[in-house]
Amino acid sequence: MKRITYMLLVPLLIIFFSMNVVGEVANETNSTVEYDPAILDAFNNQSWVNVIVRLVDNSNITITSTKEEKTELIRQRDGWFEPKIDEVLSTLSEDEFVSLRKLSNGFGGSITIEGFDKLINNPAVSEIQLDIGGSIALDENISVYTVEHTVDYDPEILEAFYNQTQVSIIVRLKDNSNITVIGSKDERRALSRQRDEWFKPVREEVLATLSETEFELSSRLFNGFSGTITREGFDKLLNNTAVRKIIWDNTPLPEATTNENVSVAENVTEENITNETQIKEEPTEKEPEKQNIFQKIINWVINLFG
Repeated sequence: MKRITYMLLVPLLIIFFSMNVVGEVANETNSTVEYDPAILDAFNNQSWVNVIVRLVDNSNITITSTKEEKTELIRQRDGWFEPKIDEVLSTLSEDEFVSLRKLSNGFGGSITIEGFDKLINNPAVSEIQLDIGGSIALDENISVYTVEHTVDYDPEILEAFYNQTQVSIIVRLKDNSNITVIGSKDERRALSRQRDEWFKPVREEVLATLSETEFELSSRLFNGFSGTITREGFDKLLNNTAVRKIIWDNTPLPEATTNENVSVAENVTEENITNETQIKEEPTEKEPEKQNIFQKIINWVINLFG
């Protein structure tokens, strides 16, 4: 009887332990993290790939209410993400990942296949995207670093990203030109042109950091630019030291200004200046015509009563 029992028990134990082993292997390889398949293609040609990592949002913080309250709620959510980001980063060694920047809900950097495998099995990770616009020169002297966030931005931008993939924005750059627009009209015009010329290379340098999939340019402004941007591009701008402010552009109308010192030198031409002078001189050209009419009336009255 015992022999029969052992004979039945042994196969059952084998099946039971086999199921556990298979289940454990499945748990190790069955990842719920979404990732760009182009990342794996990139690893076929290089050992380091630039990625953007998004974490799972379990903060239960909903961004609603007034602008001031939204700003506070966003800060609370960013505060919730901060230790989560550090926790995930701590699982990666310097030989597996080089951090380029921290984002509001994740981080970006360059990763090896070993580090990538760790991330796709990390339950705190929601998504891994290929960072097309990123670049890094890896060598033995490289170190991990992050960039402090100093850019002012409208909180409505982050709220808009919850409902759409692209948001219309206006970007203002920092003015380090040391050019103060003062003096006569001609002097202000000349100084404005000098300041606009200073902004041109700075603006183009910032635009060069954004890929075509991250930003679509609408127009170049004298101290910035406008267009539609993705969340990835927005995060890049937040960490760009040349950017001063990012404004939510919720209207198709062009931005208006009453500051007489602000000008777009690119649109100021000699032809425009000449036309402006001609318009102002038109009244003086009509003065002789008015005098002739007045003289004709006087002559008519003299003849009538003469």
